[in-house]
Amino acid sequence: MKPGHAAIGSINSPMQCMMKEICAQCLQPHKDPVTGKTSYVFSCFNQDQPLDHVDFGALDARLRQNSVQEKLTAQWIAFCEHDRKLSRTAD
Repeated sequence: MKPGHAAIGSINSPMQCMMKEICAQCLQPHKDPVTGKTSYVFSCFNQDQPLDHVDFGALDARLRQNSVQEKLTAQWIAFCEHDRKLSRTAD
């Protein structure tokens, strides 16, 4: 990118919580490209973040933390829907 650019990205949270800046599940580290200083942003409160500052390794790890739970939930919903369809055909 050109020097002096301003790239902004929407950094999503694993869930949209109602407790803004409380639980820290969405805490996103930023690293200043000039000073190297690390700071933290709550993504639930501030989704639009400067891409030059986002720590993408930490973002990837944070978004993966709920992947097993999300897959299990999807399987449970599919099971319940299948079971519901079977009970309808039995009636």
